Amino acid sequence: MNFQFSLDSIFPEDLMIIGRDLTPKVVDGSLNSSTPSEYYYKHFCRLDPSSKMALGEVLDRMGAASARAQGLSQVITTMEKLRTSENHIVYIITRKHPDRSVDGADICVGFLKVGRKRLFILDSSGGQNEVMPVSVLDFYVHESLQRHGYGRQLFDAMLQTERVEPVHLAIDRPSDKLTSFLAKHYGLRQPCPQMNNFVVYPGFFSDREEDELFYPNKRRSPMKNGYEVTSMVGVNGSPSFSRHSHSSAASPCRPASREVRNLHDHHQLW
Repeated sequence: MNFQFSLDSIFPEDLMIIGRDLTPKVVDGSLNSSTPSEYYYKHFCRLDPSSKMALGEVLDRMGAASARAQGLSQVITTMEKLRTSENHIVYIITRKHPDRSVDGADICVGFLKVGRKRLFILDSSGGQNEVMPVSVLDFYVHESLQRHGYGRQLFDAMLQTERVEPVHLAIDRPSDKLTSFLAKHYGLRQPCPQMNNFVVYPGFFSDREEDELFYPNKRRSPMKNGYEVTSMVGVNGSPSFSRHSHSSAASPCRPASREVRNLHDHHQLW
């Protein structure tokens, strides 16, 4: 998508990330611990008002294009929504024209928006689990630039930065194109639709020990008799308890021995 202004003044690098502070940052390290370098922070903050408006135009137009491509009645990604969100992050790719004297030649290729969402996800026993996974909320690559590797570049940068495995993602209303993309590049097949319009994949609950944000209501007490006692606050506020052996790395949801119908599918879920 072309814009009638230089994108180089807003996005000095081709692949950058933007959070609620609306400060473009270089993709480097974990978003939970990284801070923008002094150069990029000052670079953005010194933009004149017209350049800041240009950033809003990029986000708003790309968000609108994504909504049209997916047939959505409501735009998911705008600068205002990003500014008011608690933890949403937009990964964005631009392509600069080599001749800087050519106006309107810079291109915004696509973007990927992710964030932690508090969701209720069914496990293999049919039980609801309140979780906060990294979630894919919006994804768009301009139609003229699809199948050029840009989508893979966005996803790979996100996975590395967020330190998350593809199987651990929750996907909001994935299109057929996105479903095929995830199967081709990351081997994600047999999607498990949820009642909240999100989709997860087999293995979603496995190997979550290092994700401290996954269970938002988890409370841990000291070791007792060789076990770590974990309290999960129930939906109605009453606690429920599960015990995990300290010596074994048990996944949050063990595979069930029977197949469970999960909304639209019959296959083994986890």
